[in-house]
Amino acid sequence: MEGREISLPVLLSPFNGRYHFSGTDCHDIFSAILRWCVVNIYHVRFSRLFLQTVDLGPVPPAVLNLSDGGHVEDLGLLALLKKRLRKIVVVDGTSRGQSQPVSLELQRSLELARKKLRCSFSAMDGRDVAEDLRCKLDEMPDNYKPRFYKFRVEYFERKPNGLSDEKVGEGDVLLILPRHPDQGKSRVISQ
Repeated sequence: MEGREISLPVLLSPFNGRYHFSGTDCHDIFSAILRWCVVNIYHVRFSRLFLQTVDLGPVPPAVLNLSDGGHVEDLGLLALLKKRLRKIVVVDGTSRGQSQPVSLELQRSLELARKKLRCSFSAMDGRDVAEDLRCKLDEMPDNYKPRFYKFRVEYFERKPNGLSDEKVGEGDVLLILPRHPDQGKSRVISQ
C-alpha cells in the first residue's frame, strides 16, 4: 500500500476535495473524518436517526434521547416509549391543584401508551401499576410521599397474522416527582 495514492471522493465529499491522501496517511484520513463528525454533529445525529441506529451493549451510548411534553401529554413519556427504550427517566414538573392526585399526569400518559403503543405496565413488585400509584402516591400523606416512583414497561407488537400481540422488549421507568422542600420523605442525617 505504501507509495500508492488513494482517492476518497465519496468519503471526503464534505471536505470539497481540499485533501488528497496517500496510503501512508490513514491517520490523517481518520482524524479528518472525525473532525468533520465533531463539527457537524447535527448531521451525524440526523444520519443516526434516519438509519434508525440503536446502541445495544453493556455501555450506555453517549447520546441521550430527550423529550418534552406537549399537547397530547405533559410528561413527554410517549415519545420515549415509542423508541422502546430499556431505561427511561421522567421528571414531572407539572403544577396541579390541591384536589388533583399526584399521579394524574402519569395515569393519562400510561393510558395513551396502552392505546397507541401497545405497552403494558406493572409495579416493580408485580402489582398493577394503577393500584400501586394510588396506594403509594395518591393516598399517602404529604409528609410521607416518595420523591420518585419506579415501574416496569413491556413493549408489545401486533403479530403478522393480526390475531394477537407478541412481546418485543421491556424496560424500567423512573418518575421523579415534584415536591415542596419541606414535604416528602426526609432522611435524618446523624452526626
